[in-house]
Amino acid sequence: MKHITIICLFLVAFYGCGATSYNTSYETDEIIVGVGVAVFSTIVIYAMLASLEEEAYQKSRKAREQLNDLLNTWIGRYVSDMILRLGPANEITTDGKGGNIYIWSFSRTKLIALGTTDTTGIVKEIFGDHYFKAKTTRTPARYKTYQLKLMFWVNQDGIIYHWMQK
Repeated sequence: MKHITIICLFLVAFYGCGATSYNTSYETDEIIVGVGVAVFSTIVIYAMLASLEEEAYQKSRKAREQLNDLLNTWIGRYVSDMILRLGPANEITTDGKGGNIYIWSFSRTKLIALGTTDTTGIVKEIFGDHYFKAKTTRTPARYKTYQLKLMFWVNQDGIIYHWMQK
């Protein structure tokens, strides 16, 4: 949100002061209207960006809540059911109370940006013949890999009593 505020302040300064920096023949009323329009536009842009940021936050919060609700359903169930569902744990360690901690690790790769190919060129005439000289720039796709660890604490009877995600 700090970046949005800085951008909006820059827009006010740029549009508000722009009327006086290029042409000194503006009337005072025209300058006031220009500054007013710049301030109004900035407020509208700020509100739109804040709304989009809030929407993204709410979607993320809802996804976390759904995952928490799902993981809470495993409390009181046997770890053998979890193993049937997720397969063998990647790691098992002791919980210090006579039980174990079962750890499942997952990774997910998400496409961030598609790759691009940009070709620029010029036509040259050499001794009456035309040649096309081209330069192609390729940008590979960008991916981000997310790691998720699900840890389930299991008592001596094989019943899940706590979980954590990282």
